[in-house]
Amino acid sequence: MQQRFKNRALRIVPDHASQQVPVGNQMVSLQIFRNVQFFVLLFIISGCGPKSTSKDLPAQAKSPQASELPVLVQLPDFALVDQTGEKFGSEQLQNKPWIANFVFTRCPTTCPIQTRNLAKFQKQLKKIPGGEQVELVSITVDPHFDTSPVLADYAKRMDANPEGWHFLTGSRDDIWNLCKKGFKLAVDDAPPEAPSPIMHSSRMMLVDRQGRIRGFYEGTTREGMDTMRVDLKNLIQSEQKHKERQNDAGMPD
Repeated sequence: MQQRFKNRALRIVPDHASQQVPVGNQMVSLQIFRNVQFFVLLFIISGCGPKSTSKDLPAQAKSPQASELPVLVQLPDFALVDQTGEKFGSEQLQNKPWIANFVFTRCPTTCPIQTRNLAKFQKQLKKIPGGEQVELVSITVDPHFDTSPVLADYAKRMDANPEGWHFLTGSRDDIWNLCKKGFKLAVDDAPPEAPSPIMHSSRMMLVDRQGRIRGFYEGTTREGMDTMRVDLKNLIQSEQKHKERQNDAGMPD
């Protein structure tokens, strides 16, 4: 069937073979033009374009106007300690949208950029309807050095408002497992010649009220931060509409 379709599509029709059509500044045979159209169409519908992989995340960054974000990862429960020494984790984040990233205070490269960008983003939350509900969560990958007092000092130096922004520490095993297995991000000790003692991702993650990652974003670029802001607005609107539908149907949240 497929071969018969191709033969029919590529069949030369003598009555029109001599006709020409304009393409750019040149005239080409009508039959050649039709054959090119066919192969372009066949390429599109066969999905021969480049396939996206986890390295291409965030997929939603390619279409920031989409109102329904994909569910990418369901996060596990976790319990760590914040910069005040208080327990903080998934239990305290229940029913809240939040943004997460991984940093450490001795990082000389991407971490200061991420943190400053997130500090600016925190101020912009006031302009987003529903933005006051959003929590920011920065988890250290260097917990042996980054104790709660060290994180509190770092947050102050980086102009991070402690209200709604938690810097978390805990055991290295727990945090690295959470990073690798929970958030699906790489983390490892750096080689001796590296400028930073730990290698880790500079992605930020948008997480919904159910603890599901809805987007990955490059935390060191304006484009990544802008896309995250658009997606956060869409997520808040989508969750609000879902809540209204549940209320109309008399269903619990």
